[in-house]
Amino acid sequence: MDRPNKDKYKIIIDIPAFPSDKYAVQSQLKLHGFDPEKDLIEINTFENNKCISKEKMLENIKSNIDSAAMILLSGVNYYTGQFYDIESITKLAHDNNCILGLDLAHAAGNVELHLNNWERGCLHRRLPISWSRP
Repeated sequence: MDRPNKDKYKIIIDIPAFPSDKYAVQSQLKLHGFDPEKDLIEINTFENNKCISKEKMLENIKSNIDSAAMILLSGVNYYTGQFYDIESITKLAHDNNCILGLDLAHAAGNVELHLNNWERGCLHRRLPISWSRP
């Protein structure tokens, strides 16, 4: 993946997104001179009080991927519990020269991920770890 350019610079996220994820993406867009209102593409994964299908999710990403430099998704949506088809989304991102960022905080330990089974280039794999106090 090349750096964002004049044709591929938008960021795709899933909605409902974890609030800090959305804020971080909006801040990055502003920092680099982009407008979060226009350049943040929100894929609504919860319509009419139910999760959209895997096919609809992929279709929504495909329809926006030409202008996207990055896709940032959760593995499991924190609000709905929907487990995304990460393998298909990874292939779609890779085939379209798009960076994929995965927030796996709600997926780790809850679903089988098999991240090492996908023959896709990955610069860094890291699961978030947080410490809480009683």
